[in-house]
Amino acid sequence: MNYIKMQTELLKMLDREDKRNQVLAGVLNEEEIAVTLDGYALYRIPKNRFYIDHNKIPGNQLKAYSFFDFETEDATKTNELRRVKKVTLVKLKSANAYTWVDEKLLKYFDKECTFAISKNKPLISPVKIFEDEVCVGIVLPFKCED
Repeated sequence: MNYIKMQTELLKMLDREDKRNQVLAGVLNEEEIAVTLDGYALYRIPKNRFYIDHNKIPGNQLKAYSFFDFETEDATKTNELRRVKKVTLVKLKSANAYTWVDEKLLKYFDKECTFAISKNKPLISPVKIFEDEVCVGIVLPFKCED
């Protein structure tokens, strides 16, 4: 994950009065900070890589650990893209299901990241993002008609 790029965007948003309330951050556990810039993607950042005082971020009482607690199966990013209004969607597919995510939500994650989607509700449950087999975040799927 590009921690510096994500935190730079976080600082820009905190500096703007109209964007400040979209940002939420808080302690996820003893070793990680959870951050969302828009409510659609949640990033897990190791405390030693988070360079901003999270106590100065509005809404820093984010309690997000339960968002990561659901059963998943591995999924792959396909080459299938879809354009809905001004949003480019990418299809993620597992052996038993698929879902669509906004391509922009993946911009802070490594290009080699892997995915896992919910076994029970793939079209509405968050998609887990992994880097080096560690879950580094989740993104919400985009609801669209097939």
